[in-house]
Amino acid sequence: MDEKMKNFISDSLGHREKEALKTVVGAIYFMDNSDYLTALWEAANNLLEDTIPEGANNDFICDLYDYLSDEL
Repeated sequence: MDEKMKNFISDSLGHREKEALKTVVGAIYFMDNSDYLTALWEAANNLLEDTIPEGANNDFICDLYDYLSDEL
């Protein structure tokens, strides 16, 4: 990885964003029988500072997606 990318990660991403990125990259990197859905939930929860409600399901994800679509 080049210095530009390292600097971007170090300078631009917060701890939670780095944790989420690590989770996603790890799931992609190992490309084995890993549970990608679990990794993506973990990444989202890292970005949302562990505020995803216990037992959240697809309805929560749909609501989150709609909210983000409206925000952007």
